Amino acid sequence: MADKVRHLSVRLSDEENQALEYYCHQTSQSKTEVIREFIRSLVYTNPNNSSPKST
Repeated sequence: MADKVRHLSVRLSDEENQALEYYCHQTSQSKTEVIREFIRSLVYTNPNNSSPKST
């Protein structure tokens, strides 16, 4: 069974959005892919949190 998909809105400054778009262009990734990758890195590289918590 597929995981549930949740939607998230994020407010970014012009500079933050430009940085994200530049990174996406440089890595040929979508904004969604970049943000998901970043969130996973927070969860799985934090030594105090070895597994994701459910909400």
